[in-house]
Amino acid sequence: MKYMLLRSLFGFSWSFLFLIAGCAGVLRAQSAAIQPSASERTLLAGAFASEKVWVWQNRLNLREWKISVAVARASELKPKTLGNIHWDLEKKTALIHVLDPADYRMPLAEMLRDIEFTVVHELIHLEIAPVLADAQRTDANRREEEHAVNHMADALLRLDRQR
Repeated sequence: MKYMLLRSLFGFSWSFLFLIAGCAGVLRAQSAAIQPSASERTLLAGAFASEKVWVWQNRLNLREWKISVAVARASELKPKTLGNIHWDLEKKTALIHVLDPADYRMPLAEMLRDIEFTVVHELIHLEIAPVLADAQRTDANRREEEHAVNHMADALLRLDRQR
């Protein structure tokens, strides 16, 4: 009776759970041998970045913005950068570029963490953009801004990952 009640409440049987768990183990073993192609990694990075934009856009209360994501090769970005953001304050639109996986030299999981950092970093730039819109921009204050944005992004991600 209890089993039937649990099954009706949760809509599954325990044998279904064991089947899923078994399949997950097989898929993990197979995925270790099968690596995604370069184009699949690019698509994965774009989809992952888009999902993280949605999550962090909501967390940072930037819901009124229309934010797009594009994957970019290192040659399309400034040297020593992993992404960038271009915005229009009046239209409340923005485009975030994240580095293409082809230009990363790290495992997939680390790369995805880095892409999420890039997304959060660029969204923080967007958050503070109105404050800086009329400021006189110099190389020195840009370096200070980057330093502060990096620390804020790192702090937000550490807090998120502790949960």
